[in-house]
Amino acid sequence: MLQNRFQSALPLMSGACGFFVNIDDGEAHYLKVLCDGLFGRDNFIRNIVWQKRTSPDMRATVGDGHDHILLFAKDSAAFSGYAKRLPKTPEQRATFNNPDNDPRGPWVSSDFTAQGYRPNQMYKIVTPGGAEYYPPEGRCWKNVELNREDSGRRKFILVEMADYFDTVLLPRIKKVTFTPEWKDGKPRRMATAEEAERGPRVVKVVRLESYEDSLNNIAFDETSGQQVLQFEDYLLRYMLQWEARKSETLLDVERLSRPFSYQLHIHRDGETRTQPVDLPETFNYLLGLDVQTRRVCAGNGQRYLVYRGTTREGRKAAVIWRETEGWGQADYERDRAFVAGHKLIAGADEVYVNGDSLVPGARSLDRLFKERMFAPVEA
Repeated sequence: MLQNRFQSALPLMSGACGFFVNIDDGEAHYLKVLCDGLFGRDNFIRNIVWQKRTSPDMRATVGDGHDHILLFAKDSAAFSGYAKRLPKTPEQRATFNNPDNDPRGPWVSSDFTAQGYRPNQMYKIVTPGGAEYYPPEGRCWKNVELNREDSGRRKFILVEMADYFDTVLLPRIKKVTFTPEWKDGKPRRMATAEEAERGPRVVKVVRLESYEDSLNNIAFDETSGQQVLQFEDYLLRYMLQWEARKSETLLDVERLSRPFSYQLHIHRDGETRTQPVDLPETFNYLLGLDVQTRRVCAGNGQRYLVYRGTTREGRKAAVIWRETEGWGQADYERDRAFVAGHKLIAGADEVYVNGDSLVPGARSLDRLFKERMFAPVEA
């Protein structure tokens, strides 16, 4: 009987229509199967359980105090895009205020945690006053979804190791970026225009050199290599500063004349292969540069990579990379003219270039790069 009535109701429903039906605990599972066949399993929205009685049922061994409301949609994507949240009650609105004059209007503090355990969302938060906080047991910190909920522009770093990044973390980031609702590995619907606007735009993937990779790239000249094996640990460290100073892992400064060709030997899956290294990006991190623009120019028969941004001290900086291997006086003069002609350093307080340069006010980044690479970690 229900099946016939439901089938008659379907043509009367718009795509964004929601279908609510109340049922008790004894028949809820059969009704779910029936509606799956009529609407399709992908159009099941929720099973809403509500408490129908508060007094105990003395007749039953186990009391039946709830019923079910099964919610289906004719088109789950259309329903999710159309459905609106209930308006706030006067009591709820009274909890919102704007003590910091946020241009977005009144706000209220909410739970910064999410249900479940996700390794990439389990980390310590340190307040400006030095207090440390961890997620409560059974929960993790929110990140991407919080931005989507309140149009925030929070930046966050997710860290994972080994193969888990490629097999777990990165696929999850791609999924939540595409749309907020998934089921059985497939999107339940497309993100609404508002959700797309609030969602993440850029995901930067940074792969760090491991300790083992560093060891694999230490190279001694033949004589010092025989000697260093006979020394104690503290002498080994001393020797690394001199006899291994041209190792890739210790940043062979001479190789900065070809910054886009820098490579390390990486051991993965039982084999050793060369891997390109992004020296410009690494230097930005070491300098603490808040990058505003990244510009690629062609001139003098080669590529120029120019970063503009702000340092931690609030100074405007320009960082210029180009290949200078084999350059002579005439090349550096053409380099100076190209930088001036394209106004690559206009308005900059500090200018950094790899290798030598005739650019007025420019500072070679080679030595600073190496100093920052091996400087003690600041607390």
